[in-house]
Amino acid sequence: MDTHTTVYLGLTLSLLVAPCLGACQDQHAFGNGVAGQPTTDGQSWAAGDTDANGSPVVVPVCGNGTVDRDEACDDGNTSDGDFCAADCSAVDWTACDEAAIESVPSGWWQSGPMGDMVSLCGTYLIVADRAENAIKVVNAANAHVIANYALTAAPSELAYDRETQTLYVGLEATSLTRLDIETGSGVNIPLSAKVRDLTLGPNGRVFALLDDTQSWPDVPVAIIDGPNGAVVTEQVEDYHATLAVYDAKGAQLILTDTGGSPSSMQRWAYDSATDTLTLSQATSGDSGSNGQDLAISPDYSRIAFPNGAGNGDGYTIFDYSPADLSVVAGEWDTGAYPRAADFSPDSKWLLASNGKELFVFNADTHTKVKTWELEFDGCGYDSLKKVRFSPGGSVVFAYADCGIDDDDGRVFAYWWNPATMVEP
Repeated sequence: MDTHTTVYLGLTLSLLVAPCLGACQDQHAFGNGVAGQPTTDGQSWAAGDTDANGSPVVVPVCGNGTVDRDEACDDGNTSDGDFCAADCSAVDWTACDEAAIESVPSGWWQSGPMGDMVSLCGTYLIVADRAENAIKVVNAANAHVIANYALTAAPSELAYDRETQTLYVGLEATSLTRLDIETGSGVNIPLSAKVRDLTLGPNGRVFALLDDTQSWPDVPVAIIDGPNGAVVTEQVEDYHATLAVYDAKGAQLILTDTGGSPSSMQRWAYDSATDTLTLSQATSGDSGSNGQDLAISPDYSRIAFPNGAGNGDGYTIFDYSPADLSVVAGEWDTGAYPRAADFSPDSKWLLASNGKELFVFNADTHTKVKTWELEFDGCGYDSLKKVRFSPGGSVVFAYADCGIDDDDGRVFAYWWNPATMVEP
């Protein structure tokens, strides 16, 4: 492994040339490239070179999907504008053109235990590695780690501002880390308790639900000035909220609970002038049972709140209106048991899972248009936690915990082409 390390404000950024994140597993083409050992003189590899043991080294070839020595990234092509430079020399954190993606290896790899994940361009992910107390940037097409940011505690929830490449990381400690993904610089923001969930608000505000045993069952909501790295105010809500999304169109925070029976939802109006939240609607435990996840469409027209027992009489996810949580436009039928959901960037599709399968639905008609069977051999006591679309909508991801103590994990990645999707 060739490691270059720079330290920024207590965080460590390591740009890695490594074959895998955790132990590679093969399903189709995953884990198929292994970089050779570096030469002893620190020079670039060339044909015929050998390592210290006399073994041939692998000559780096940009565009082969393997991050070799002297490459910052390799996404399997030699095109610009798709996150990785055409010559594989640098990562362009702001470029994301997924139009050139025709396919990616579909499959999974053992990732180790994760707290959350954020999709970057194409097959790239930001993952919260709980085992190594780190944030990692990984190419899901080949499980290569291209960046590693060491933290002071295990990471949990993530919220990513794509315009500024700023990642907010909830920790298993009484603090929040603000991390610049491009430079590796970071700031720790002290909090009164650990983070339950994070969501981005307007004008650089970040909302953090806190796990405060002193106020239980009520939950404090910290309103944070992200750019300045400071808590503006903390407001205790008379509600045991564990999940949050921000509705920018309605200027409101949507809160739900998890694991409860029955489940409930609330809308809190946000006044940006005074940084205050005011309850505007609360459902009376009629949202189903055993809440799992919460998602809002990018156009702020729909909310999905997967419950293990479904939102209604069957194992379905209701299409809730953010403007009125009593209004349901239809149902997405995952079968037993709904676990997670995410909307595509254009709000046209819903990605959802029942824990064993991954589905894409037409968000408007609620028609199921794509299904993948998830492979869990070797992942005992599996528990699916997260699903994500890529920013261009052409790659879908899922993450599941493995092990009775959630001490391992598995990431799935699949390419699909919504432009050619023909509905049944």
